[in-house]
Amino acid sequence: MVKLENKKIGIFGGTFDPVHIGHLAIAEKAREQFSLSRVLFIPVFKHPYSKKIYAEPEHRLEMLKIAISTNPFFEVSDIEIKRGGSSYTFDTINLLKERNPQSEFFLIVGLDAFFDFPNWYKAEKLAEKVKLLVAPREKIEDIEKVKEI
Repeated sequence: MVKLENKKIGIFGGTFDPVHIGHLAIAEKAREQFSLSRVLFIPVFKHPYSKKIYAEPEHRLEMLKIAISTNPFFEVSDIEIKRGGSSYTFDTINLLKERNPQSEFFLIVGLDAFFDFPNWYKAEKLAEKVKLLVAPREKIEDIEKVKEI
């Protein structure tokens, strides 16, 4: 399972169906602006709120590995794919924090996910465990600043 150094770790979860340049740009901007040591991309096995996923989990994982291969600060975790079923960010963060108690976690989300955040599983408790970094999702040109909430 993922063992991270005691650092500032960005967590970027999603379906990544498919991963695209916007995901990479958001992750890099967040890393730069908040001096993150690493950004950990975590593709879900199954979206907990029945969002349709077209590519198989293993294919999305491989696409991510290829997409981030040139950035030494990016890493991919199969933690949610190995777990199977629906994944909740709260559970994943708990597991990462348990294995990396000295690390500080920053959850990177798009603006659309941020607006839906109050509906997430154990949202209030999750917000106590991570710092939320919110990125605009309109156009790549708009990704000038990621905001900490």
